[in-house]
Amino acid sequence: MALIVGHRGCAQPYPSNTLAAFGHALELGADVVEADVRRTRDGVLVVAHDEHLEDGRRVHDLHAGDMDHAVGERVARLDEVVDAVAGRAVLQLDLKQAGIEEDVVVAVRRAGAIEWTVMTGNDHAVRRMKRAEARIRCGLSLGREARPPAIRLRVSELWPGARIRASGADFVSAHWRLARAGVIRRCSAAGVPVWVWTVNDRGLLRRFLADARVDAVITDLPQAALAVRDGLALDRAGGG
Repeated sequence: MALIVGHRGCAQPYPSNTLAAFGHALELGADVVEADVRRTRDGVLVVAHDEHLEDGRRVHDLHAGDMDHAVGERVARLDEVVDAVAGRAVLQLDLKQAGIEEDVVVAVRRAGAIEWTVMTGNDHAVRRMKRAEARIRCGLSLGREARPPAIRLRVSELWPGARIRASGADFVSAHWRLARAGVIRRCSAAGVPVWVWTVNDRGLLRRFLADARVDAVITDLPQAALAVRDGLALDRAGGG
């Protein structure tokens, strides 16, 4: 049955992408813990989803200490997350900034033995990551927002075969709407593993967790997802 991925840790009761959220996801029993990664001006790899802070400044223009001050608390560093997750779950890193691939590999290697994967919506970053660490499983993320909507981008997300082959991605991570629109079927037919994000609705959780073609489900609510998966396992054991 599909793995359960704690999206940015766990959405409740702690703020996402914080050490507390990652720790809570681990306590709940998530199979995989996902964290977003960016690099600050002084070369520190931090856990942050958005390019800009609320005051409009960009993460890569700030020193890590300045970012802490702007946010009002210490922003989680990648090495801290690696240490927290190592030996307890798989670490999934979502690279939100291009050009940080080699730095990420170095940071994770310092931890020694840790099971980890990477995903990114940037096709070139997939190729760079595979060159930096040939053994890493790297996924191509599908479902990026485009303003205004780019038709060619949408078509390439619904039929991602050419992008998968060109980038060398090992799997795709598809938004649940794309997954329902045929991406699971097409990727499965091509032998490409599929992860689905971000699934919080209980009905959708049941749908995707019950689908043998789905390798992992990314959710803000790992506790609910674990309960759904346990229920499906009981149904199967009882022949239901």
